[in-house]
Amino acid sequence: MKKYLYITILFITSLNLSAQIGINIASPKNGLNIHVDPNGDTTASSTNSSDDVVIDSDGKMGIGTTTPEAKLHIQNGKIRLRGGNPREDRFLFSSNEEGLAEWRYFSMAGYRVSEWQVEVQTNNITTTPVPINGSSTFLSNEIGLTTKNNGGTLVLPARFTSSGYAGYFVIVTADVEDVREYGKLLFTTGGTATNSYHTRPEITTQDYFVYSDYLSARVWYVKFSGNYPAEVSLSFQATDVSSDPKKSIPYLDPLPYTKPSGIKIWAKLQIIEMQGRTSM
Repeated sequence: MKKYLYITILFITSLNLSAQIGINIASPKNGLNIHVDPNGDTTASSTNSSDDVVIDSDGKMGIGTTTPEAKLHIQNGKIRLRGGNPREDRFLFSSNEEGLAEWRYFSMAGYRVSEWQVEVQTNNITTTPVPINGSSTFLSNEIGLTTKNNGGTLVLPARFTSSGYAGYFVIVTADVEDVREYGKLLFTTGGTATNSYHTRPEITTQDYFVYSDYLSARVWYVKFSGNYPAEVSLSFQATDVSSDPKKSIPYLDPLPYTKPSGIKIWAKLQIIEMQGRTSM
């Protein structure tokens, strides 16, 4: 008789254990199928639960909370995803009907976006323009852009709308690394494209941004006057603001900029394609 009683008690106990599992906690909270408390300090009122991991009876998982409100609920913490080619400034997007996601640069609604970075190494910078054409890479390329001249020149296909010519908005960031520079980022555009920005629409062959120390998120526009691509190349030209006391800016480095180990000049272009056809 005792044998059957022990078996019955063991069976009932196993049912209770299968219904609610607590790890490092004596009394898991009601409604939780699994409750893990690494520090073993969660109270009956759920204080000190920032380290807890739970799965409730609805299949919701909570990290840092004992009351998850979604299929995955992370309370007061960060999530880190590795793999899938993550890069700085990328976002995780759902990419197909199955919900499979990938890291991509943010695209403006209705427009395709490409991001291109070009750089060059030099040992000495004077007031002579330095072409930025050493190496380049597409960080993203939804538009399908190409380069030429060993990657130092960006090729932008012509774009048109039903009412005429269209073009590209270009968001520009650039820097001479480890130098507090003052100068111009120069744009040279070949082909039949014309370009303009801000109040300088009269410039048709070369534009530039004047900046100090770091060029951040300036907007440039490339438009077309014919059915041929634009070929865009960039240069940096330093400006001497230290020789004349009236123009001197104290925090900037004096010319020439010299470093035996090399000076890296780079520019990053985010190209936004305006909607339009590839030909008239």
